[in-house]
Amino acid sequence: MDTDTRAVDGSSSGSMESNKKKSYPQEFGKYLLQKKLGEGGMGSVYLATDTEVEREVALKVLPKEKASNEVLVARFKSEADAAMQLLHHNIIAVYDSGEYKGYLYIALEYIKGIDVLELVKQRGFIAPKRSLDIITQVAKALSHAHERNIVHRDIKPSNLMIQKDGTVKLADMGLARVVYETEDAGITRDGTTVGTVDYMSPEQARSSKSADIRSDIYSLGCTWYHMVTGQAPFHRGSLINRLHGHATAARPDPRASNPEVPEAIVEVMHRMMARKVKDRYQDPGELVSDLEAINLEEPDADEAEVDEHIEQYEPEYEESDYVDEYADEYSEAASETDYAGSSTESVPSKPKRDKSSKAKKSTINPMMIGAVVIGIAALAFAGVAMMNRTNPNEIAAVPPPAGDGTPGDIDNSDPPGTPPDEDPGDVGPSDPPENPPVEDPEEVKPVEVKPIQKFELASRPKTRLLLPALSFVGRDDSEKQYLPKWFKPGSSTEAAGLTTLEVNRRKTLKSQHRTLDSALSSLPDAGGIVEVQGAGPYLLHPQQLKEMANVVIRKGVGARPLVVLMPDSQSDSDAVLDVTGASLTLEDIDFVVMADRFSGRGITWFSLHRSDLAVGRCSFRAIGDFAKDSTIFAIEQDIERASQVLLDRVLVQGSRLQTLAADTHSIDLTVSNSCLLSDAGSSLAFHSRTLTKAEADDAARSIRILSSSIATGGTPFEFANPSGSKFPPRTNVAVVNSIVSPLAGSSNSALIAVENWPRVALRSAGESGLRNLQWLTLASTYGGWSSLISTPSSTIVRDASSWWNLWQGQAVVDDAFIKTKWEKPDAKIAEWKYQQFESSNHPDVAVSGTDGNAVGASTGALKTIDSDSLKRTVAFLDQPQPRIEPADSNKVVEINMRTQDLGRIIQNTPWEDGTTFIATGSGNVRLSPFHVRDKSLRIEFKPEGEELIVLASPSFADDTDDVALMSVSSGDIEVINGNFQLATPKKSFVSNWFLKVHNGNLRLHNTRVVGSMLPTDQFQGLIRWTRGMNRNNSSNERQSGAITSCFLATTGPLMSTEVRNSDLVIRNSMLMSLSTLLDLNMISIDREIRGAINISQSTLSAREKIFSVRSNKLVRSSQWPLRMFVTESVFAPPAGGKPADLTLIQASKALTDKNQIDWRGYRNAFGGKIKFLLRDELETGSRVKSDIEAWKEFWGSERAIEPQFDSATLLPDADVDLRTNLDADHFNLNNASNAASWAEGNNPAGFDAESWDVD
Repeated sequence: MDTDTRAVDGSSSGSMESNKKKSYPQEFGKYLLQKKLGEGGMGSVYLATDTEVEREVALKVLPKEKASNEVLVARFKSEADAAMQLLHHNIIAVYDSGEYKGYLYIALEYIKGIDVLELVKQRGFIAPKRSLDIITQVAKALSHAHERNIVHRDIKPSNLMIQKDGTVKLADMGLARVVYETEDAGITRDGTTVGTVDYMSPEQARSSKSADIRSDIYSLGCTWYHMVTGQAPFHRGSLINRLHGHATAARPDPRASNPEVPEAIVEVMHRMMARKVKDRYQDPGELVSDLEAINLEEPDADEAEVDEHIEQYEPEYEESDYVDEYADEYSEAASETDYAGSSTESVPSKPKRDKSSKAKKSTINPMMIGAVVIGIAALAFAGVAMMNRTNPNEIAAVPPPAGDGTPGDIDNSDPPGTPPDEDPGDVGPSDPPENPPVEDPEEVKPVEVKPIQKFELASRPKTRLLLPALSFVGRDDSEKQYLPKWFKPGSSTEAAGLTTLEVNRRKTLKSQHRTLDSALSSLPDAGGIVEVQGAGPYLLHPQQLKEMANVVIRKGVGARPLVVLMPDSQSDSDAVLDVTGASLTLEDIDFVVMADRFSGRGITWFSLHRSDLAVGRCSFRAIGDFAKDSTIFAIEQDIERASQVLLDRVLVQGSRLQTLAADTHSIDLTVSNSCLLSDAGSSLAFHSRTLTKAEADDAARSIRILSSSIATGGTPFEFANPSGSKFPPRTNVAVVNSIVSPLAGSSNSALIAVENWPRVALRSAGESGLRNLQWLTLASTYGGWSSLISTPSSTIVRDASSWWNLWQGQAVVDDAFIKTKWEKPDAKIAEWKYQQFESSNHPDVAVSGTDGNAVGASTGALKTIDSDSLKRTVAFLDQPQPRIEPADSNKVVEINMRTQDLGRIIQNTPWEDGTTFIATGSGNVRLSPFHVRDKSLRIEFKPEGEELIVLASPSFADDTDDVALMSVSSGDIEVINGNFQLATPKKSFVSNWFLKVHNGNLRLHNTRVVGSMLPTDQFQGLIRWTRGMNRNNSSNERQSGAITSCFLATTGPLMSTEVRNSDLVIRNSMLMSLSTLLDLNMISIDREIRGAINISQSTLSAREKIFSVRSNKLVRSSQWPLRMFVTESVFAPPAGGKPADLTLIQASKALTDKNQIDWRGYRNAFGGKIKFLLRDELETGSRVKSDIEAWKEFWGSERAIEPQFDSATLLPDADVDLRTNLDADHFNLNNASNAASWAEGNNPAGFDAESWDVD
């Protein structure tokens, strides 16, 4: 292996430090170590590159020999855990933590700047006005920590890092703990106190466990005192004297050392440093309010000098000057009675120190401290090593680790775990190479200033956003530098330990959900992964997801799914999917909204509040004309939390369709390799409310458009400041390798629309002409805009020269602005071919990408639903679903059918409406007929041991000749898990029907009914479902009937129903009749039948007719006909017996001519013994014989999709006598037939008996 790239190998034992210098870079898992920043008792910190995202990090590594110390390991992990909960731009971010070959590590944000201690050492003190700004930023960081019940416990100057842009970062979470932990995470030694003495509150000195947020406020007050005076408040004398000062002495006045400190600062500082906890600020929010109220009108005389010092301070770098601040705190050699945390930070030091010098420990008898200071026994104290950095402009994410001051703790050679040279796996980084590589002076840097990085958002959600499997993002290094720091391609959603719910229309497992609505409503509180299997379409009605960590909706096995967003009259939500307090990930799914479903009104597809979003390889298409703009993603966020949003390989296509509207002051948005197409409105809109200057400084919006194409008839970018605030949120936009162009024939919209955005009259060099709004363009094209930037009343920027002047220094090549627009396709926007929006198809584009290829999206990486599937979706959108009111779980009656007659109990005893009857027993049992009026019931059978078979008892006298075994009028009935045998040799069943329902809903599930198979004039069929005036004296209320996972067979008509204003669902069932299967009566009295039948994954078999459709009256052409949705089902005559002339649909010519029947079929299989597919009931001839092409021609290709005619659909079984021997196995498919693999996913068409008990 090459010595320049060898990895850290965990093969050797013991200390893995080597005295031999190693060259850099070195591999450490996915990290490439560039150089060592420092080391100490807790390990080492390296400057490293995360090779997956090309990001610099500070990598803190715990050596193997330390891993056996449970306290060290626990504290090391506690640092990572605590920091990951603190997601704020004033707190150093933790990107990753884990273990590699036995080494624990934490990857932190790498900061270039200087810490406050070093700044004080160089300047003597910090000017009051600058100190106020620093303390305010830290107080906001503590407020964020306080909201998450976390106490820092080691606030001091060296833990405050200042970046070159003035942002302050709070570092070192190694001592932080979560409030209310009973044992402080089990990592605080008994009898010890952690912290730094010069800044430690009296209560924390007594016990670390007594420290709360008010202790941090005390430490911050002491730190402030040090900043403005150059020394800690009680810096004189021994450690005991300093502790005594904090506990008993009067608060020192900083004006004694620095007369320039104003009274307002002293007043707040002294309250922060109050000895008694109750006299201090009780929370950081209260402190921030007082800090922001301090008004220092006159600028500090040396403030500019301090800024210049931060920028110019570049001392010679020596690795040995980086020492571990945790060295004494974690040192295994420290005594159990040592105090972990004494400080000498206020002691002046030279820029460089002698490498051989030692910092001495101070050990104090805890009984002496208790007697002299505060009478507290058994305290332990120890000194902390002096610190002296020589390269403050390369500060790591935590204070660079320091040793305990002994020579053995400082080693400039190898990283933790470097094995000896003789070890074959000897690898490990050490000192930087003597001759580091020099940049090629000829290399062209496309952009010198990258403001998008300057305002990088460090604030992150409470949980990590789960990104889709990403392959494209960042076409080359030039583009990758604009990716956000939180971006991590290829992160695994499985690694998050989330529950996975499967959605499958066929539902072959009990754990699966048949609908997307059901799966989302079943998510646990922690969220989960919803895998959508198969093409669908799946309907999504309004849903609310609240306070879930992560929700992932993605493609499962099978075809790419289509999800159609639908309205719901029962929901008051303004959005279809409303997400609050969660991270939402969408992956490999096509989403569609149809304007007519929402009456053309504008809608919000996904609304996110305090939430984050990642979308990968999805399409969003709006079909039809919307009267108002619709928004796909509406983002609303609190100012304290920045939303992270990633749109990768996303296709947006539709009329008046806005991709994203952000009503937030802090958002980190990346749009990568996406194509956004709309004929009107704005593509990306950003709004804000009135902000104070402090709020505006705290807010940050980063918008990255990378390798994307935007074509619109409206405005691509909109920035609104409705209140006219003087301080809009800082907003930074980078457009890289992209093309943004209007559509030909569109109105004179601007590239950027700003509303009430303040202008900057007197600008400094490089400052934008729009306050807090910066724009960067790299290798991109803006084509055909009549104006570049406009307000509602005027144009601000019209040409390239004005553009250059406004942004001052953000270079745009001359070819970026061209006059031509996108050609607008001659079709509805939903039917556009998005491939034509490759930049190569745009006239006059002369700009190339940073990699030399075409700018804009690579449309080959985009996916969307094909036109045929979309047509099928439109055709099947109205198919009905089972609908019946759920039973009341508090109304249950249990019946033992071995000793009780269920029918007599229902008929003769009182029970409440909505009661569930649980029928138990085994063997053959009897059921007497019953008739229920004006009540609903549910009957669920639970066999005990052997099979429970229900036989019919002789019928009782009724006032009608139309008698049924079970009869319900003006009520609903459900029968679950029943097994009814009505064909007996003794012909004891004398009722006319098995089930009769009038003016009510019915459902049979997982039920087997074999009706009379013997010739009889009395038995008329299995189910009769009729309607009249309902319980509300209305004939227009819809009825719902459902037969799911059932086996129903009889000699006569299986079902006779009146279909007007009724929905009938037959799913995964086997239905057989030796005569007519379904007798459908329209009873037409007007032009709107409004009936619908949905048959899916079922087998329908009959000797004479499958569907018999009739009407009592002839009417005009129907505006709402009987719609028959039939998918992946099998139609064929039964096996055995003499075949008859089977007809699929028998209806009068008048019904079909006047559009009273609307067939919509998809992938259905028709048996070869069907003689007529469509036959006139009044004529001997047929409209359509068994000719699939004629069938498709009759209904149209959009209504008869992929039918299959198969002469060997069912198993030939001529020896079976269906009158005496009947079973579902007699209707299995022939494995050699096309129907055996005709359904989606090469599944069999027709019913699946194996899944009957899982639905």
